[in-house]
Amino acid sequence: MNLIVKSMMVSTFMLFCVFSNEAWSEKKRTKQKTIRTYTFSHGVFDSLLQLNVKNGEPFYEGFDVAGFRTYCDSLALRPYNTIPLKERSSFWLNAINSCVIRAVLLRQGMRSVANFPDFYIKDTFSICGIKKNIRGFIDTAISLFPDPMFPFGMFHATKSFPPLHNRAYHYSTIGTKLKMQARKFLRSEYGAVLDMRANVLSISPFFNYYGNYRINDEKKILMFIRQFLTEESKNFCIINADVLKHSILPENLLLLHRNSAPKVLKIKQYGE
Repeated sequence: MNLIVKSMMVSTFMLFCVFSNEAWSEKKRTKQKTIRTYTFSHGVFDSLLQLNVKNGEPFYEGFDVAGFRTYCDSLALRPYNTIPLKERSSFWLNAINSCVIRAVLLRQGMRSVANFPDFYIKDTFSICGIKKNIRGFIDTAISLFPDPMFPFGMFHATKSFPPLHNRAYHYSTIGTKLKMQARKFLRSEYGAVLDMRANVLSISPFFNYYGNYRINDEKKILMFIRQFLTEESKNFCIINADVLKHSILPENLLLLHRNSAPKVLKIKQYGE
């Protein structure tokens, strides 16, 4: 009898081992499958930007939809080590810009950052599992990407800073898009104003925030700026380089916004 009991116990133990091994193998296969099928896309954000942004001004209400919230959740959940190196700068710009839009949506009726002095530091968002406020993410991104063009892709929601691009940044076109953003901003009344009579080039306080990160010499800043000006302004700056002075424009904290969505005939695919 004891032999029968022992035999049954051994058989039960062996069956348990077999089932446990199969369960572990299945769990491992499921985990591997999950990793292999993990996908992420800026496509939804790209479409929303096309539908709701014109001339750098966003229609914020158009972003108050489930698709945008799902996209923001995906930014929070994406493991940073799954982002290819060539895509990281565009990822950071899209992520930061989405956080700024979310911060505006949290303040219904907002029309000026001046009314919300803690705008960039109050709210905490999550990107790749890291939780910080907008200023913290901006500082992190600036430290990661030393290209002087990079800050022109960051949206700050105010008129004193570069406008919001109407497409999500893509690694294949980011260089061209950032130059376009710099040119558009520095040819506007908020980016750079040249007074030829006084030999003064007045520039955005944007350069107070980011000029020191990139270009510490005043003449180098002016040389950097003039490449994006109109031909007439550029030639004037070159000819009068030795006597040209610069000043900082008053900070304009009015919100860049539009009251309705622009008319869009066709939505392009992300990356086109």
